[in-house]
Amino acid sequence: MWKENLKEEHEVIEKSIKVLLYSFGIKKVLNRNEIFNDYLIFFRDFFVRFVISCHNKKEELIAEKSGFNDIVNEHPELRELAFRMFSDETLIGKFVLIFLDHIYRENDVWLKNVEGTYDYIVDRVEEEVSEKVHKEMVKKVLDYYNNVMVGDDFIVVDVLGVIPYKRHETIFNKFNELLSGSSIVLFNDHEPKPLYYELVAERPDFDVSAYVSFQLSDIIWVSRLRKR
Repeated sequence: MWKENLKEEHEVIEKSIKVLLYSFGIKKVLNRNEIFNDYLIFFRDFFVRFVISCHNKKEELIAEKSGFNDIVNEHPELRELAFRMFSDETLIGKFVLIFLDHIYRENDVWLKNVEGTYDYIVDRVEEEVSEKVHKEMVKKVLDYYNNVMVGDDFIVVDVLGVIPYKRHETIFNKFNELLSGSSIVLFNDHEPKPLYYELVAERPDFDVSAYVSFQLSDIIWVSRLRKR
């Protein structure tokens, strides 16, 4: 049970980090500051009360009891990066990459190697945090995630995890679904210049003048693809 609890929290934290990335990307390519600014206020609180005081605390206590501290011992460094990121938005791309990688490795390595029953630790920490606060935080993350994916005149398309040869097909399908005047906010691992030229050549409804692209980290780019 305790492993399922931590995996479920990983899913929530992953969504919270993606909302941070998506809302920042929307700010960059659509100049919509209010979405990012509102979420950043919540995310600071979520990071302290849910990630540090609840989720990380469970993992650190279990790591101490089990004697298997690999990966979990990265928490102090991650917290330091997070607090620097809160005052320096140029670190958001780096934070997203490092923290998501950390979560995936905890699932794939740490949780698979820790043996024992630690439900009592999970229960004790959740009592300290309050089950009500825990549920409220999870609900807010899911609400923010659903709201950031689709706006009145944009949709978020994240192909970072899509197999490369399927990316253009995925993007073109989403572009076909757009209403006139709406945009794709695209997240990719490079500036999509080949896609840009393909759209210019094949889609007369592609608004070339509205195209912008920004590099958010070594391997994260955000771009705007608007339909006339």
